[in-house]
Amino acid sequence: MQSSILRIETLTSPPLTIRDAQVFVLSQVVKLKLPFVNGGLIWNRPVAIRIRTADGREKIAPIADVTRTVMFTLAGLCFTAMLALMVLRRKRSES
Repeated sequence: MQSSILRIETLTSPPLTIRDAQVFVLSQVVKLKLPFVNGGLIWNRPVAIRIRTADGREKIAPIADVTRTVMFTLAGLCFTAMLALMVLRRKRSES
């Protein structure tokens, strides 16, 4: 059976009972398996917490991934700085 190279799944943890509520952790798993390498990359990250109360109500509280936001911001700033330096270098060589 042929497996895909990239797979994204959302998993739910077993319930954790706290007082009269059940708490579930929802996590996202990204699996990258390269066909020419024995192994791959697995990235797990928490996405949300689902809380089920004794009367059956459910609430989902998202988990903010601050590290990922900072990483994308830094990557964007590096890319912008690289483009600005390329433009400045080109202007200097023209004059």
